[in-house]
Amino acid sequence: SDAVDYFKQGGTAEGLRDLIQDEPPWGENGYTDDELDLVSMADVQPVSIRWLWGGRLAKGKLTVIMGDPGLGKSLLATYCAAQVSRGGEWPDGETCELGNAIIMTAEDGLEDTVRPRLDAAKANVSQVAAIRGVKKKKGETEERTDRMFRLSEDIGKLERAIKKKKATLVFLDPIAAYLGPDVNANSDPEVRSVLGPLAAMAERTGVCVIMVMHLNKGTSVNALYRAAMSIAFVAQARVVLGVVPDPNDKERNLLLPVKINVAAPGPGLGYR
Repeated sequence: SDAVDYFKQGGTAEGLRDLIQDEPPWGENGYTDDELDLVSMADVQPVSIRWLWGGRLAKGKLTVIMGDPGLGKSLLATYCAAQVSRGGEWPDGETCELGNAIIMTAEDGLEDTVRPRLDAAKANVSQVAAIRGVKKKKGETEERTDRMFRLSEDIGKLERAIKKKKATLVFLDPIAAYLGPDVNANSDPEVRSVLGPLAAMAERTGVCVIMVMHLNKGTSVNALYRAAMSIAFVAQARVVLGVVPDPNDKERNLLLPVKINVAAPGPGLGYR
């Protein structure tokens, strides 16, 4: 064995003990040069959760707005961007911190839908920017072409845009459109592989990220299990808000807390 050979070559017990205590050799046995980022909790200073909208939109966290089609999920996300852009007042009377918003929408036209919605919500549109895609150079002498934003590749670009615009709110509508072509939206490990870095980026920048999602056609009593695709979407989010029709008023919908990890659930709200 290696130990016997070591002693035959003049090794000592003290030397063997030192070898055992040393880091294992890197490379040959599948190790890498990466190291664990280990921090003592004594060096971690506790801080309070910061909110754009108390109990609903947490800064530095992921929020899901989910519901069936046609209930106004995109309209709600746009409304939130409008309130941020002008430091408006939330429906419960709380004042929104003035800031900038970045929106990504794969389903609504910017000119004929998003801008009119922002105008109707009295947004300061100079404080709202939309990401239409990623400019990609095909070659040194060729024109650039656009492609879809991909969380699997472009989180660094998004972080730079957030810092440049000093954004406090970002929404992706729907989140599934922006995962990346090689990410299986039904696979927990693959979804977490992109949402984990997104959550870390949100924490670094302090931005509130809203992910808009559809529900599946299931009949589960627990709304969390009706989220379309992987359960990892609602598991990764710290706040999940659901939109449903008001059973007592066909002209009204409800915005309800489904899951909140970082605060006590607030009351539901009605909207038209």
